[in-house]
Amino acid sequence: MEAGETVIVEGAPSHALGIVESGTVSIHVGELEVADRPEGTWFGELGLLMGGRASATVRAREPSRMAWFDGEALDAFILAHPGAAGRMLFRISEQLASRIRTADLRSNEAPPAILGALWSGVARTVVRVFSPASKPVETPSAAELSGVPGWPVRLTAPLAPSVRVARFADGELVVREGETTALSDSVWLVADGFGLVVRGGESVRMLGRGDWFGLISWAIGTERSASVRAAGTLRALAIPFGAVAEIERSHPEVYVALLRRFAAQLATDAALYNARLAPRPVPAAPRPVERVTLTSYGGWQSCEAERRIVHDVDQARAALAETRGHLVTLRSAGLSFDQQALGTDVVLGLSDLDTIRLDSATGQVRVGAAARWGDIVLALDGTGLMPPVVVSASDATVGGTLSANSLSRFTPIWGKEGKSIRSLQLLSADGQVRVCSRQENPALFHAAVAGWGSMGIVLGATYQLKSVPVPTRVCTRVERRPDLEGLSQLLLPSAGADETVYALIAFSGGAPRVLLSRARYSPDAADTMLPHRPASPMRVPVEWAINRFAGAGQAFWNFAYDYYVREDRPYVDELSGYTFFQDGNVRSRDTAARIGLDFRLVQQAFVIPETIPGLLERFILEAEARLRIAGFHTALVDSLYLPPDEPFALSSTRDGGGYAVTLTYEGNLDFPKLVLELERLSADLALEGGRVHLVKNVFASPDVMCDSYANGLAQWRRAKAEWDPEGRFGSAFLRRVFGEGAGQR
Repeated sequence: MEAGETVIVEGAPSHALGIVESGTVSIHVGELEVADRPEGTWFGELGLLMGGRASATVRAREPSRMAWFDGEALDAFILAHPGAAGRMLFRISEQLASRIRTADLRSNEAPPAILGALWSGVARTVVRVFSPASKPVETPSAAELSGVPGWPVRLTAPLAPSVRVARFADGELVVREGETTALSDSVWLVADGFGLVVRGGESVRMLGRGDWFGLISWAIGTERSASVRAAGTLRALAIPFGAVAEIERSHPEVYVALLRRFAAQLATDAALYNARLAPRPVPAAPRPVERVTLTSYGGWQSCEAERRIVHDVDQARAALAETRGHLVTLRSAGLSFDQQALGTDVVLGLSDLDTIRLDSATGQVRVGAAARWGDIVLALDGTGLMPPVVVSASDATVGGTLSANSLSRFTPIWGKEGKSIRSLQLLSADGQVRVCSRQENPALFHAAVAGWGSMGIVLGATYQLKSVPVPTRVCTRVERRPDLEGLSQLLLPSAGADETVYALIAFSGGAPRVLLSRARYSPDAADTMLPHRPASPMRVPVEWAINRFAGAGQAFWNFAYDYYVREDRPYVDELSGYTFFQDGNVRSRDTAARIGLDFRLVQQAFVIPETIPGLLERFILEAEARLRIAGFHTALVDSLYLPPDEPFALSSTRDGGGYAVTLTYEGNLDFPKLVLELERLSADLALEGGRVHLVKNVFASPDVMCDSYANGLAQWRRAKAEWDPEGRFGSAFLRRVFGEGAGQR
């Protein structure tokens, strides 16, 4: 390879292992160079061992010579020559462990305080240190070992006599950072429960069933690089270092299989480390017209379509003319959980329409449809003016959120997004640009806001802003509540209040534990809380683990409830951190996609009418109980009050206010079964007067949805007949949710 030549491209399928015979290669994550590989070192091992895509780009720094091991050939070599393969895999593991350890030691900053307060609370109450003398020695059976994820059957019989079983209570220490004594000379495997990896008092990783830890000390013979504590009840299996060496001598084929697992775990850890170091990648600009496969934000739905990108109104008008006879679906940032931005015909995206103009005299801001909310907040920060409603992801665009009539944590006191929109510009199906407002084209205005892109192409909008203090931060007080009693009354804001109220709910053993938050704008000095650090590099491994393991999100929030949250002090968060708390999840999803890891998420939101006493509390309890019986862990429930809306046709509160309840499910789910359960839940709630909110996933029958939105749907269809009689604009979402004829020719 010549200097500067690319060997491996980040995100591309990777099924080969390379070794540098001469020269040097550099490793890049995004545009950031994170390491180099000199002569005698391996590269490509992350993609090969993790079985997915390359986690980084590899380039020759100078003229270099490299040898390649194809994945299939490597597997054959391992089977045929286990002794040599064992030494090879050990060297790979050693290199990975050294890389992670060196990167930790060279870090100029202490790890962000992700769970520092949480663990300081644990440390005050839990001081027990693991010692074999204080715990009975338990040896697992081969059958028990074979039930552990990722443990090959051929390993069980030879290893079982060497494995010790240890059980740890909530918060108990398993291994201690810096420890070198014989008390911890083992590698560990999580058999059941969860553990948190803590370095320097701060959490850096969550461990779940099938995860190994203690591998760095085993591979490079150094002291423990981090502590591990039980997050809830933990059952772990320990294999002494000496037993691993004995297996190498007595059962080389078993040793190789074991090392393959060790190396894969180290590769995953290294990939996540790279991801949390690197800035979020900037995707390449899409071509003007291309055939693509698009995926929903939740990762469950996808479709193939012709995507067109336009940069101004003339190009948008030309695209409509060129695609006459085709259904056009509008897509902006692609952050919709469901099929809201998916279509099977033509998908149209806007670019460059991202102007942001503040009119201080009127307290209004005029923005283009492609303007991202992160840029809008940044442009307004320090002016003393801010939109009343800003969604939780900075990449979301005005055109997308306006079409959803989005809500935010301040919706209980200021309403949904549509309330602050003074006017919008819409390119209709006939090619004309119309100004729409409550006074001008009011029927089109009320159908386009919350219209899911079904009335035309939004080109821009004007918002009325609210006065806020400078510097602009958000002060939050959090209250623990042991049950749901009186929640509906607690979520109602006081008349004329500047303080909003919302609740986060996690379940422990079927019982709810509520964190009730009251927030207001404040100029006070920042003192941030855990969920409002979306840019923290530690969010990637923590969010990925929560998404990967069923119940991990529940365990995480239970720990926050028990140890992290303090009721005796306010939290004051920077505006962007508080507002765009979902950015950590977005970055984790993007990182997982780059290196070929699954990241799946389902969120369905329901609206509970405020006129039915006790229904909010009963619905939350019954929803959790039903889904738990069906085998699903509700990672989180959040709820807030939605005041009655204006007559925006497809608004969920068009006909009256209520409470939004969002149920979150993450990870490796039985998707068809979950859809069926949510459809049944939706139908039962509809019988009591509730409805499904359109802004998240929507799993409900068209009959149920048409009945729930009957008045608004009739209004929307009248506007559709007038302004888009040929059915040019629509989506797979509208057709599925409201049946044939919903925005479809």
